[in-house]
Amino acid sequence: MGAKGLLDIDTMYGLRKGFLPQQPTAQQVMINAVSAGPITKNIEHIYVMGGSIWPYCPKKNNSRPEECGNIGNLFPGDDNPYAEFNFFEDPFAAYELSLHFTYLFVAGLHSGIPVTLIPLDATNTIPITENFFKAFEQKQNTYEAQYSFKAMKMAHDTWFNNHFHENVFMWDYFMVGVALSIMRNSANDNGENEFAVMEYMNITVVTSNEPYGISDGSNPFNDGSTTSKFKNGVHSGHVQTGNRDPFCLEKNQKGRCKDGYTMEVTGPDSVRVLVATEAKRNQDANSLLDREFYKSFLDVISRPQQSGRFNISTQFPYYGEIFYKPDFGTRKKGKPFVFDMDMSTGDLIALLYLLKLPVEQIDLKGILVSPNGWASAATIDIVYDVLHMMGRDDIPVGLGDVFAIGQKEQTFPLSGDCKYRKAIPLGGGGLLDSDTLYGFARDLPRSPRRYHSWPLLYGIGGHIDNKTGNLFTVPSNEFAEFNMFLDPLAVKVVMDSKLNVTLIPLGVQRSVSSFNHVLQRLEHKNQTPEAAFTQNLLSRLSQLQQKSDRYHHMDTFLGEILGAVVLAGDDPLLNQAFQHMPLKILANGDVKSDGQIVIDEKQGRLVKVLRSVNTTEYYDHFADVLNNQSQSARIGSFAEQKRIWTTPPNRFLTIPCLDSHLIFCFRYTETSVSFGASHPEFDNHLYLKQAVDFEDKRS
Repeated sequence: MGAKGLLDIDTMYGLRKGFLPQQPTAQQVMINAVSAGPITKNIEHIYVMGGSIWPYCPKKNNSRPEECGNIGNLFPGDDNPYAEFNFFEDPFAAYELSLHFTYLFVAGLHSGIPVTLIPLDATNTIPITENFFKAFEQKQNTYEAQYSFKAMKMAHDTWFNNHFHENVFMWDYFMVGVALSIMRNSANDNGENEFAVMEYMNITVVTSNEPYGISDGSNPFNDGSTTSKFKNGVHSGHVQTGNRDPFCLEKNQKGRCKDGYTMEVTGPDSVRVLVATEAKRNQDANSLLDREFYKSFLDVISRPQQSGRFNISTQFPYYGEIFYKPDFGTRKKGKPFVFDMDMSTGDLIALLYLLKLPVEQIDLKGILVSPNGWASAATIDIVYDVLHMMGRDDIPVGLGDVFAIGQKEQTFPLSGDCKYRKAIPLGGGGLLDSDTLYGFARDLPRSPRRYHSWPLLYGIGGHIDNKTGNLFTVPSNEFAEFNMFLDPLAVKVVMDSKLNVTLIPLGVQRSVSSFNHVLQRLEHKNQTPEAAFTQNLLSRLSQLQQKSDRYHHMDTFLGEILGAVVLAGDDPLLNQAFQHMPLKILANGDVKSDGQIVIDEKQGRLVKVLRSVNTTEYYDHFADVLNNQSQSARIGSFAEQKRIWTTPPNRFLTIPCLDSHLIFCFRYTETSVSFGASHPEFDNHLYLKQAVDFEDKRS
C-alpha cells in the first residue's frame, strides 16, 4: 500500500509531477472521446501479461527441485506459492477470460476471440540485467526514454536488497513487444515472433481450493444466497482471504492455496491458449545484451520518430520552481498546532480556512496526511500544491501509516489487511473522486515539493447520539462514524492518553452541512482565488449529490470544516456550546461495532464535546475568512502559473506578497524594479513607492 507499493506506483516514485507535461483531466479526456463518436471496435485478439504455469528453474531441465523457485510471484507467498499478482487480484475474472476468449471450433466454424498469454514462465527469463541497465542509462535520447529510465533507476535505488537485477523482470513491456511482433507476423497461426518462444497449452485458472462444496464463509459464490454459475464444482471451495490465511498455511510445508494459479490441465475446464515460454536469445551471440528484446526495446524507445514533444520544463519556456515562504518577522505567533487530515474534501477546505487565519491566532507547524481514509497516500502531492498556492511552502508535511493499527502483517509489514478502509467506496463518490479532488486537483498550481506529542488535540468525528451514523458502506454497524471507524485502535490510544481532547461529533457537523447556505455565502464580488476554488469544488459536490445516489453522502465533507473553525475559536458570535462527557470507543476487532463511541460513566474518558453552534454565524464566518484579502493565495491557479512560465522576462510581471497588515507588490523589467505597499487603514491606497534602476541586469 505504501512505499515500495501503491504510493510509489501512483506517484511514479515522485517523478510524475516533476517530469511529465500538463494534460487534461481524466474527466475531460472521457468527454472528448465520447463526443467524438462511437469508441468501440471489434476485438480481434487479446494479449495478457500474467499467470504462471511452471516453476522457474535457472538451469531448466538440469535444475534440482530445491534450485527452482515458486511457480508464482506473490510475496511473501508463504500461503500461495502458485499465483501471479495480476491473476490473483481477480481469479474469477481471469477464469472467465480463459473460458470465453479462446479459439472455439464448433461444426467447423471459428468463433470467439483468441488469447495469447505471456506468463512468468517467459518474463522470468528476461530480467533487468546490470548490462541492460547500464546500456539504458547511456541511451536516453528521448523524453520517454529519460522518464522510463528515471523510474527504473528509482526502483533500483530503493529496492529491498542488493538483488534488483535478479528480482525485477521486463513484465508488461515484454508482453507489448511480443504482441506487436506477433501482429506483424499475423499470417502465422503459431504466434511466430522475434522475442519469445511460443507453445499451445491447455490451461485453466484456479478460483478456489479443495474440499469443494463446503461453505466456510470465504467464498461469496457459495454462501447459499447466490445462483451464480461459480456456485458448484471447482469454484465452490475455500477462497483465500488474505496474505496469512490460516487455511492456506501448513506447518513446515509449502502453502496449499492456489487461487489465481494458471494450471496446465486436461478436461472440460481446460482451454487451448497460445503461451510464451521463454525469451529468445540475442541473434548476436557476442552482445552483452543477451536477449533479442533488450536491443529492440532500447532502439524503439530512443527513436526520434513519434517521440514526446516536451516535458514539464520544456512545455513552458520560462518554467521555474519557486518556493514561497512567508516572513513573519517579529509578529507574535498564536497557538501552535499540527493538522491531521485524511484528504477528504472537507479536510482540504478546512486546511484552506486555517491557512487564511492570522499567524497571531493560529501557528500551523505541520500537517500529517493519513492515507488510510478517504484518499490514497499519493494525494500528499495535492496538499503540497495547496500550500504552494497559499505561499506556505515552509510548512512540513508528514505521511502517516497506510494501515490502521493492528492491520499490518507481522512478518511482512509492507502488506496488511484493509479491514476498515474497505468501507470507503472505490470509484465515484469515494477514492477515485478524492484522489483527483473531483477533477479540480489539476487546477491547483504545481508545488516544487512532492512525494520523494502535542498538548492539545481536536478530533473531527465520532457519534454519540442515538441516531444512525454515517458508515453507509457497513450497514451492520449502525452507529459508527467514518473517521473513528477507519482506525479505531488509534482513536483508543488518543482517548486513553492524558492529552486534552476536544471532539466535534457527527451530530453538530450535520447542523452545518448545507450546500445551499455555504455556496450563497461564498459569492463575493472580490472573491479570492481560494474562495473561488472552494466554491467550484463544493458546487460540483452539490451537483453530484443531486444527480446520483452514489454521491448521497457528499454533505458529510461539509461538516468536517467545522473542526478548523472551532480550533480558531476567535468569533464569539458562533456561540459554541461544549459539554464534558465520559466517552469510550469500541475497538474489539468486530466491524459491526468498531468505531462506535459510547457514554460510559465508569470506564469512559472525560472528553470536551461540542454540542451546538450558531449555524448562521458559522456560514458567514467561514465565507468571510476565505474571502479575506489578507494571507490570500500567492499564486491562484495552475492557469496563473502557466502565464508566468510563458511570460518572457522583459515583460512586466506583478507578484503580490501578502500578510495580514501590509500588501506589497513588486514589478520588474530587465532594467528596473519597483515596489509599493498599501495598508487597509488607508483604504488600500498606495502610500509608498520606490523605483530602483540598474544597468547590469545580473545584479
